[in-house]
Amino acid sequence: MGFAIAIKAGILAIFAGELGNEQAIEYIRYSWLNWIVAFLIVLAVLVLRRFLTWYINHRVLLVTKATASDDDDKFVKEMHKSVSWLLLFFAIWLAVLIIPIPDTEILKLAKTTYSLREVLQQISITLIIFFLARFLNWILEAIIYFAKRKAELSDTKIDDVLMPIIRDAIKVILWIFTALIIIQLWGFNITTLIAGLGIGGLAVAFAAQDTISNIFGSVTVLIDKPFEVGDWVKINDVEGVVEEVGMRSTRIRTFAKTQITLPNSKITSSVIENFSRMPIRRIKMRIGLAYWTTSEQMYEFVDESRKLLRTHPGVDQRYWLVYFDEFGSCDLSIFYYFFTKSTVWAEYLAVRQDVNLKLMKLAQRIGIDFAYPASVQFNTELKVARPQPGLQLDYMPKHAAQEDYYSGKSEDPHLESDDTQVDDDSGDGNDGSGDDAGDGG
Repeated sequence: MGFAIAIKAGILAIFAGELGNEQAIEYIRYSWLNWIVAFLIVLAVLVLRRFLTWYINHRVLLVTKATASDDDDKFVKEMHKSVSWLLLFFAIWLAVLIIPIPDTEILKLAKTTYSLREVLQQISITLIIFFLARFLNWILEAIIYFAKRKAELSDTKIDDVLMPIIRDAIKVILWIFTALIIIQLWGFNITTLIAGLGIGGLAVAFAAQDTISNIFGSVTVLIDKPFEVGDWVKINDVEGVVEEVGMRSTRIRTFAKTQITLPNSKITSSVIENFSRMPIRRIKMRIGLAYWTTSEQMYEFVDESRKLLRTHPGVDQRYWLVYFDEFGSCDLSIFYYFFTKSTVWAEYLAVRQDVNLKLMKLAQRIGIDFAYPASVQFNTELKVARPQPGLQLDYMPKHAAQEDYYSGKSEDPHLESDDTQVDDDSGDGNDGSGDDAGDGG
């Protein structure tokens, strides 16, 4: 009895002003079976959704969680959500068809008048179309995901670039068609709408010229293939590894682990340096030897350096150079130019380190010194060494006694220097010869 009163009160509230008291009772008498059927349909769908949720959580997700990636878990959850809502609104649409609802006009839209039944049906169908499109979208995501996984196993990386572009293009087309269908469903004339878009197409083209140029840029990148996903590139001032090539932009992961997004239209007009396509990797350096290195030592060091590069397993043997090529401002410069067989950064650094260490050992064995920078200052007392013939050191004192020493007339320049004269002749240090002797010491 209480249930019947509740139904009557609900119907009177819904159709207030349309059905009188006696009409409502008559309506219940002839439509109670329709209400029960509609209720059972909705209840069955709710039970089905509950079972589907249990099956997804206790069966499907257990399988997907065992995989290394979390993307398949996300696909399953999103598709389950879309299917659940799709079933619910489909049940509501069926219930609206079964229940006898008076044709009460409550809405006028686009020169079309809708009754209460039609409004409920239109809302249900709109939501069904929306969640159906969302379900198809996640099916597309799943297909692209597995296709991308398969593409990663192939030798070429062009399909890795194509997959995101195809995915984005299909998604845009899918949602455009979904919007057009919903607009048509509510009584709007799509032909008039498309014609209006054609009139405003020029304005849209000007507004979207950057987007269009980026799309053509992605096509250019795809055809010319200056780089592929995973390549180490430098585009203008941006250097890093290509992560994704999309319809509008290209994403690059820098070595500082930041992500930079470059418009494809800018990439096509930029200088692109692709380091991943180096067959070998260059090492270009100089080593400076001290100026007291003899010519025999220099010849031996250069010759042994060439033997080192010739026999090193990590050095490419097709082209390398070692030459003593410069008299520098503070060193005798030897030029090294060679390539490592491996382009991998860690292996390249390992070869470079090994060559450097062997050059250090070679210098120690021969007994030569590497040059110091000209700005180095020594805290220890500088000991004057006799220079090689033909070599004049600027920091050597130029006293007459020392000149005699270099010419062989005296054994020790300090014995005949003016140091003693400073002490004996001039206590205040004003004598010029005393100053010179002091500087020389």
